[in-house]
Amino acid sequence: MIHRFKSAAKGEDAIPKEMSAPERDARLTRQKEQLRGLDISGPLEPAHGLYDLCAQMVERNEVAYISPTKCLSRQLELTGAKPEKELQLDASKTGLVIKEQSNAQEINISSDLALYQAMQRRALAMDPTGLASYEVMKKWIDRMFAIFSQPPAPGFQKVSQAQLLRADRQAFVRLSETFNGSLKVMPMAGKPLDPLVEKLETDVSVTYFMLPVASQASTSGSHGDVTKVDKKRTDTDQPDKPQPNKFQKGSKGKGTGKNKKREPVPSGLKGMHSRTPQGDQICFGYNLGTCKQGAACQRKHVCAVPGCYKNHPQKEHQ
Repeated sequence: MIHRFKSAAKGEDAIPKEMSAPERDARLTRQKEQLRGLDISGPLEPAHGLYDLCAQMVERNEVAYISPTKCLSRQLELTGAKPEKELQLDASKTGLVIKEQSNAQEINISSDLALYQAMQRRALAMDPTGLASYEVMKKWIDRMFAIFSQPPAPGFQKVSQAQLLRADRQAFVRLSETFNGSLKVMPMAGKPLDPLVEKLETDVSVTYFMLPVASQASTSGSHGDVTKVDKKRTDTDQPDKPQPNKFQKGSKGKGTGKNKKREPVPSGLKGMHSRTPQGDQICFGYNLGTCKQGAACQRKHVCAVPGCYKNHPQKEHQ
């Protein structure tokens, strides 16, 4: 209370509210007693500025998005450069005072581990400030990373980190839209955002951003395959051009392989490609494990999955 009174007397309403050191230490002590199985230190210890951002939401009674790039650890906060000081008007707007500038330090979250730890620090900071409990926030984070780590289906790309960040931003947007109470609640009443966070998993407007996207190689490869097949069929099936008789002398009975029409795709390879993007025929027996010709086979021994075409059968595609 004394800390807030001093901030109001100094006219610091325009800058983010800072949690006093005794209050922060008391809340962290209670949190460590509740989460004894979690070591809140090192890369998992939130920066003091992160607690201030969460306390600012409680003070303003509005849910705001905290980007993972702003979720610094206490180690980075201590080793980072201190904010510079600048001259500002005092509360009466008649005198000048020296105040510190806001520190806009951000971290690099290019790796999956760095992003996961940043979201964990944000969840740990939201717990003692009374926004949401750590258990509920961690369950939602683990759900997002479970979708993020799933292997893609054939013809689709893996969920990218950019999609995960869009879903994370949309989650806070939905929390802000659906929350209509007060963030300043009593400790025994529970955390106000817990019921809304539990519903994010079934919120289509949030999970929509983590849907897999079709692979560009698969799309271009399928178009190229159809184009080349149609072109070859047009060249070989012209009614005005006489076709050579396979029983005549000098004619090839089996053909060259590329110009020969393919048999229908077997049911075991339904949805797979019959040719490579270069127009070469793919061996169906190799993909089904029934080809006995080996290296003597005239067809390509590559994977028939759209966009793959690597040296392994379709049943071993991952």
